[in-house]
Amino acid sequence: MKKITVILCTIFSLCIVSPVKAESASDMQHPVSFCSNEYQSLLNEYDRLSKEALVKPNTANVSQVTSLKASIESYPSYIYSLQSKSYEELKQFNYTDSQISAIKDYDGSEQMTIAASATVSGSVSLSSRSYNSSSNKTTARVTATVRWNGVPFVKSADTFSTALAGSSANFMRTSSSLRVVYPTSGTVYGSNYSVTLGAGVSYKFGIADASGVFSSATLTYDAIAEGNVTVIGFGAAYSHAVTSGLSSIGISIGVSGVGISFSANLGNDLMWQYASTRVY
Repeated sequence: MKKITVILCTIFSLCIVSPVKAESASDMQHPVSFCSNEYQSLLNEYDRLSKEALVKPNTANVSQVTSLKASIESYPSYIYSLQSKSYEELKQFNYTDSQISAIKDYDGSEQMTIAASATVSGSVSLSSRSYNSSSNKTTARVTATVRWNGVPFVKSADTFSTALAGSSANFMRTSSSLRVVYPTSGTVYGSNYSVTLGAGVSYKFGIADASGVFSSATLTYDAIAEGNVTVIGFGAAYSHAVTSGLSSIGISIGVSGVGISFSANLGNDLMWQYASTRVY
């Protein structure tokens, strides 16, 4: 099971500017933070698909299981290959001190493989919300971030998603953007995205350029709803493509009332997801 660490703190204050009732970013929930492990993610997806293939065997499932097994079996060799790199080089790839220690002391065991594996960390917050009495509309923004600590073994195209849901009306997208910073390419804005009407948006993007994995990615999603929406659901998710060559978006978004759900599509593992509600 993936270990998820949740950090959550809330500060309440109120700012009123007629005719708009707005909560600034400082009034929103502070970002909820996560960290998830690539090797553990591969194990989880392999276990899930292996069981699924036994019940409903098909070519796609069998192919995915075979690919995952190969990645898992190759992972120790990948960790061993990192031992030749210096502490400074590993730090340049955002490895933490504990990861570097695990790499240098690596013995091939599953426990040490997990400890040495690259991790992905992320955060999500409901960064703004306002109600305009003149237009009788509510606007809201979700901001989510993600980055890798270390270099993942599978360097393909991952998916980053975020969503909003209202108690009395659906939130419709007005704008969104994905800003990714790469070692060589610099800042690149995502263009391959899919909108789930009345729910959210998902961006698929390559996680590496010629020099390495992206250093940070920030996703913002702005949406508007009819009326004064007083209960808002918000969330975000990040899926890692555990096999390469997939063309579809890696996450599906579902909304029911203020409830938000994320699910990974074939060939992807949902490395982290979070959904919550805020009452005004």
